[in-house]
Amino acid sequence: KTASASNKKVSSDFLQFRLALTSFKHVGIFPEQAANWDFMCSELASISKLIGAAPRVLNLFAYTGIASVIARATG
Repeated sequence: KTASASNKKVSSDFLQFRLALTSFKHVGIFPEQAANWDFMCSELASISKLIGAAPRVLNLFAYTGIASVIARATG
């Protein structure tokens, strides 16, 4: 259950997320990873241009799913 009064938008250079606190005050992501998300977007976009197709990505840290969302949004 989320607290709607706590809804916040967080954005990186490439994506925007809407966050809400859970009943135990977690937001469901790790905001300190934002620099890594921006790096992923930039690198995946470069690789896509280089090979002419979307690269395949295996997310081995799928606790939050944000890296998978970023990989899919990038191409």
